[in-house]
Amino acid sequence: MPDTLNAIEPGSESIRRQLGIRAEDPRVFRPYTLTEAIDAARLMDSDEAIADEVRQMLAVGLAYDLMPAHLMPRVEQVAGRLGTSVRRVRRYRLLWETVDPDVRFNVVRRACRLILAWRGRDAW
Repeated sequence: MPDTLNAIEPGSESIRRQLGIRAEDPRVFRPYTLTEAIDAARLMDSDEAIADEVRQMLAVGLAYDLMPAHLMPRVEQVAGRLGTSVRRVRRYRLLWETVDPDVRFNVVRRACRLILAWRGRDAW
């Protein structure tokens, strides 16, 4: 049975076409930032379809899952931006690795859509 929540979410190509953004527009299609990952996590934190224990570590998980290795933020940067301890970031980062891969994939995909929509809005 298809996931109805995902069925109503537009894909990035649909968003791009609706906003009139060309396929390789560098204002939109560039590496994600720590700020964007945190903003997406904060918005998704109110989504009760995501388990509480996953939402609890969402900002940390997205901060690392959205970044390519060479742009990955240092633990101290993430802790400072979230106003939490380095120890907590390290713990959440380890716990994030134990989250069901399908759940992680779903939240990362949704975060990517949010960020691309925000970038598209700002590119106008």
